[in-house]
Amino acid sequence: MEFSLPAAIVYGELGLEQFTDHCVKDPRVQSLMQRISLSVDDEFAELGFIGTAPVKLTLKTRNKGIIFMENRMAKGNPEKPLSHDEIEEKFRACASKVLAFDEINQLIPRLFNLKSQHSVKSVMCLLSH
Repeated sequence: MEFSLPAAIVYGELGLEQFTDHCVKDPRVQSLMQRISLSVDDEFAELGFIGTAPVKLTLKTRNKGIIFMENRMAKGNPEKPLSHDEIEEKFRACASKVLAFDEINQLIPRLFNLKSQHSVKSVMCLLSH
């Protein structure tokens, strides 16, 4: 969280591209990191690790006062699943590091319909290029 929140503020998003040496060393991110303090909320501490990643966030700003946010369940849990489009977007972001655009476009429908595939050979061929 010490890095993730400042990176999201500076870059407007938090994805694989932000987890690079360049972004981590960005003076704007480093400056914000120095101004963040973390603590475990007593209510959440009693829960222990339950796999849902609940969070309470309090931001003290110069211009807008105090901003409070609470989220009891991280997006991507079975109870709060990613949408089809979000899964595709996340896959594209990850796969683009190792696969060509055309390969990704061929893989996506096959992966979404994996249960109906008679064989995973076509998927494996695209992955092993």
